Amino acid sequence: MRGMPVAEIVAMFPGVTPADVHAALAYYHDHVEEIQEDFRKDQEWARWAEANLPSRIPRELREKLGG
Repeated sequence: MRGMPVAEIVAMFPGVTPADVHAALAYYHDHVEEIQEDFRKDQEWARWAEANLPSRIPRELREKLGG
């Protein structure tokens, strides 16, 4: 949604108002470091899970999907 006009975001999500979008943007700008750290931790966990937890997707399907 980066760079999207507020009106486009509102059009994508029924029930969301321009004020909601502006409030979310304000929250983001006030908490950038905390949010970026959460994303980093999520990515770190995802890498760990991929390396340490067996997939429940059958091998044939994983191969078909390119993974």
